[in-house]
Amino acid sequence: MLATRNARFAMSLVMLLILGLVVACGGAASDDAATATDSAGADAPAGADATVPPTATQPPSDAAEIATPAPLAGNAPLMLRAPEDDPKRGGILQWAGLSDSPHFDMHQCNTAACAQPQGPFFDNLLRYSPFDGGKEILPDLAYNWEVSDDGLIYTFHLRDGVLFHDGAELTSDDIKATFDRIIYPPVGMISPRQSIFEAVAEIRTVDPLTVEFELKAPRAFLPAAIASGWNVIERKQTLDDNNLDVKKVKPGTMEHPGTGPFILEDHQAGEFWKSEKNPNYWNPDLPYVDGIQHNHLAYGPATGAALIAGRVDYVYGAGADLRDDIRQNYADTHTVVVYPIPSIGGMFVNHESGPLGDPQVRRAIS
Repeated sequence: MLATRNARFAMSLVMLLILGLVVACGGAASDDAATATDSAGADAPAGADATVPPTATQPPSDAAEIATPAPLAGNAPLMLRAPEDDPKRGGILQWAGLSDSPHFDMHQCNTAACAQPQGPFFDNLLRYSPFDGGKEILPDLAYNWEVSDDGLIYTFHLRDGVLFHDGAELTSDDIKATFDRIIYPPVGMISPRQSIFEAVAEIRTVDPLTVEFELKAPRAFLPAAIASGWNVIERKQTLDDNNLDVKKVKPGTMEHPGTGPFILEDHQAGEFWKSEKNPNYWNPDLPYVDGIQHNHLAYGPATGAALIAGRVDYVYGAGADLRDDIRQNYADTHTVVVYPIPSIGGMFVNHESGPLGDPQVRRAIS
């Protein structure tokens, strides 16, 4: 990640929004991503070193070890914030990266071209921590959760008073509708992350602000799966009004509202997404910037040139050449952040017909 020094907090806010998304993106598990920013950028405080107490450790793969949240001080719901007492506010963060979305349905999408520009319109039930590379699971729309002793029932408690962009209040019905759609998709819907929830037997609404996930067998990674940035919370009414298909309905609007920190201001396909901050966002400290403009630029030399020229503040997935150039020649004005991408790359083959049906061919490929 590459960013201008004055845009470092804006950068960390963006990292907050995309950390869960990179889990589902392609790339080798051992790869590192580089990013950078420019002093002409949005005037916002540095936030990458913010200290926020995590509420739940991302669980190991051993299903016997179930992730449970630590108690919150005074039972006060945790909210993300800048480390400074008086953080700087304002400015438009200019982002360069993949923003040419094929459609507007995050649950059916599997490309950063959806996730990067559309993610800021939504929130999640839980989210990865932006302060430790996603090792911890933090509250988001759920401010706390419990796990039964047998690991089969997860109970999530929702924040009270959260509003969608159209003014409707968030309830447990929206959580149930969101995950019912992801886990049990209607005929014709592609749900790329359905399989990670295969152990979920039922989702129940206990009351307007409480929802339960009942499992068929313990799955310690359930909070981490829920926290994936792709699993944004949709309004039940929006899904009902569109027959569970929102591919053609632009998000961040009254027709396709989220609960996120930004609202759509303008969108030109293949060029940019322009968003403005949500004045009714449930976290009173966020967002710090007045808006984000996602400028569509494919990864490559043009992205780095735009950053160095000061036309954009932030680029994602910059590559080793730009990373090294920034460190050697622009270290006084730009910041490079390198972090591991916790994703898995793979190739799936049709082994029922054609040459790939031959085991020897498949062995040769592997």
